[in-house]
Amino acid sequence: MKYPCGVIHDLLPLVHDDACSPESRRAVEEHCADCPDCKKLLDELNAAPEPSEMVKEANQLLPILKKWNREKKKYLWIGLGIALLLTLAYTGYSVLRSWKCVPMGKDDVVVLDIYQTADGIVHIDYDDLYDLNFYSTSIELGSDGCGYISAYRPILARRKEGPYHRNSYAGVSFDPESAFVWLDDELYGPHVSVDKVYIGIKDDPENCILAWEKGMEVRAATEEEEEFYRY
Repeated sequence: MKYPCGVIHDLLPLVHDDACSPESRRAVEEHCADCPDCKKLLDELNAAPEPSEMVKEANQLLPILKKWNREKKKYLWIGLGIALLLTLAYTGYSVLRSWKCVPMGKDDVVVLDIYQTADGIVHIDYDDLYDLNFYSTSIELGSDGCGYISAYRPILARRKEGPYHRNSYAGVSFDPESAFVWLDDELYGPHVSVDKVYIGIKDDPENCILAWEKGMEVRAATEEEEEFYRY
């Protein structure tokens, strides 16, 4: 009895897996002897690797995969560690370059000019001796009753040849007859008169520059300087 190819196609997997009756196997073999197409399908099934062989080959690859995963994790942690170190280094460098916490004494600052405008206000221009874009200053009253212009630089700062600031120099203005510094009472605080004004480290006159003292002769401001402070 001859069977159509469709029936044989359904039986081919059963024959390949040896899960059919002898009669079904005989029918498939007889059909494939006369049908090249079905014979080709049966040969392809017989040539395909057995699942057990595929599992065996996969098992042989497992140690390689495990080692590769271990190496991948190791290099991932190494990369994360390097990135963290670089981030900490950059952050630390930025902090050391920007945190203005080191007081500057007489060897770190220079008085550029001092003059008095027509309204009686004394103006002191000063600068640092470092290659800085900015530095911090504060006007403070010392324990000796003198006024201190305290300047602070970052921990990392490079000294330079000239005293002139890259962007601009600093300055302070005050009325020598009434007030120089203001203490932090409420918004502005009470004004306090002083007899001397130092630039440098507060309460350390030996490490400061005496910029002004009462009775000191101060040059008169030029027309340009008067114009600058007019408004």
